[in-house]
Amino acid sequence: MVTLRAMRNEELCGYRNLFITEYAQDLSSNSDYSAEQALAYATHSFDSYLPNGVNSPNDHLFCIENNGNLGDENQLVGYLWYGLGKEDSAAFIKDFYVLPQYQRKGYGSASLEALEKRLIDQGVFEIKLRVAADNPHAKRLYEQMAFVVTGFNMSKSLK
Repeated sequence: MVTLRAMRNEELCGYRNLFITEYAQDLSSNSDYSAEQALAYATHSFDSYLPNGVNSPNDHLFCIENNGNLGDENQLVGYLWYGLGKEDSAAFIKDFYVLPQYQRKGYGSASLEALEKRLIDQGVFEIKLRVAADNPHAKRLYEQMAFVVTGFNMSKSLK
């Protein structure tokens, strides 16, 4: 159903813009950041995590493509970004985004299955992630894929 294809340099700018917009919205909704603060923080986060773009060590950026089973072959349906832990035993999903027109059509679960297979083949035995408090659809997807809650992120604004 999907292919995880390594992101190319020329695709990074478009993804960066989407990530910053979405992450800033998440920060504004869930962390009491002003729109301006959220945009600045999201921009800094992306640029500091990926100083070498698609060639940043320990970070893996993918374009999620439809492989032809549900429509146009090689159609971009989303993005996946994960990092490997210090000992490469656990992967942390830093961003997972299915484009709105492809959401709730099976692409999310197919992407996670493809990621699981890739990581198992690399000897990684755990996937970790964070779900925004205001994203029940993502929470449901992860629960359906057998992810379990291991704690809660909490924050306090010190304005």
